[in-house]
Amino acid sequence: LKMICPLKPLARPDIPEGKISVALNIRTGTGFDIPTLADLPKLTACPLEQLKVPPLSYYTQQLKLLVKRFAGQELYIYMFTDHSNPRELADYFERELDNSIVIHTPQGVCGHNQHVLEDFFAIADAECFDCIIRPDSNFSMMASRLGNHQLQISPWHCSTIDGEYVIDQICMNN
Repeated sequence: LKMICPLKPLARPDIPEGKISVALNIRTGTGFDIPTLADLPKLTACPLEQLKVPPLSYYTQQLKLLVKRFAGQELYIYMFTDHSNPRELADYFERELDNSIVIHTPQGVCGHNQHVLEDFFAIADAECFDCIIRPDSNFSMMASRLGNHQLQISPWHCSTIDGEYVIDQICMNN
């Protein structure tokens, strides 16, 4: 990470001490690939795209896994996303996990072309984040390879259940 870095320091999330920090990288494809989150099924029509842009259920399952794995410890979850309204996604996941987690989101203008370098280097910063949950997109794959996180979760395989694609295998490196 020292050999590839910005010339000027970039803003990084303010991670509180004493918590397990989680970089949650959610690629929805909105903005660049598709106009709205409602159009996501059109983008994820083939199995390979399912790994690049997994369904929201993938992230819900991985968040539940971390809550269980780190039971009794506080999690600090920071979302990195190309979605124009990260708070909408954070609210969805908080409801799905019965408000047992809080997801912190970027402030200000968000979207597929905002905070790109800041997000890339923050995700790569293992001193900043203990864990990462990511899709199989090139962006998050390269950022995670630059870091040395204690735990990294990514989708490995998908299958069709009742006509819907689901991530049925994950890759967990620790």
